[in-house]
Amino acid sequence: MISIVPAVLLAIGIVGISGCAAQSESATAAGPKFTEEEKASMTEEEKLAIYDEQVREEERVTCRPERTTGSHMQRRTCRTAQEKRLEREAAEEAMRNSRNAPAPTGN
Repeated sequence: MISIVPAVLLAIGIVGISGCAAQSESATAAGPKFTEEEKASMTEEEKLAIYDEQVREEERVTCRPERTTGSHMQRRTCRTAQEKRLEREAAEEAMRNSRNAPAPTGN
């Protein structure tokens, strides 16, 4: 019984490693292939569109112009849907906490 355990563990290890190798090959083969010259000539919007086609909806990136507080200058901010959701939830939590906080007392 004891001599079978190492053989079983070895077999499981080999299957696991070969499964990981097969997965990484298929993941890299799935995306479109571009030369360095083509990549350099693409706009950021084109690169984002290609990226968004290959990822889950939650990982898609959207960009929009935002103004920094105290400035009239806009800068482009890009976030994934998941990042936007987490920021919204954090803001909602902060608002709930501020409503439930006791009022400051004067001296």
